[in-house]
Amino acid sequence: MRVEISDATVDELESLLTYFHICKFAPDEQRFFVGHPLFDGIITAVISAYIDAAGEKKAQELLRKDSLHPYMRELILDQGARALESGTVAITGLEGVIDQIARPSMLSPQLKAELLASLKEQGK
Repeated sequence: MRVEISDATVDELESLLTYFHICKFAPDEQRFFVGHPLFDGIITAVISAYIDAAGEKKAQELLRKDSLHPYMRELILDQGARALESGTVAITGLEGVIDQIARPSMLSPQLKAELLASLKEQGK
């Protein structure tokens, strides 16, 4: 399937990215959005369109997260722990799982390291 964003303004793209971020962390809707290929494709298209329209620097400012709400942090840790327990990912693949769950947000290296350390500690 091909996803195309046409004639969207920077404000509309920002609104879409905010909406996607909220959807991924909404408890009732999460199962529809986390890891779904169509949803991930739409996020990729919107991020690309936003970078084209607003620039890489503005995209980094909008999407980069140095901290998370405690609920979002717990959700990422829970999803990562489930992936480890189910055997769908090895401990070395956790960074990709964290990135996938947090998307469209881009976690800072420090925040990602904190989450990985928590997951590795849980996995012991």
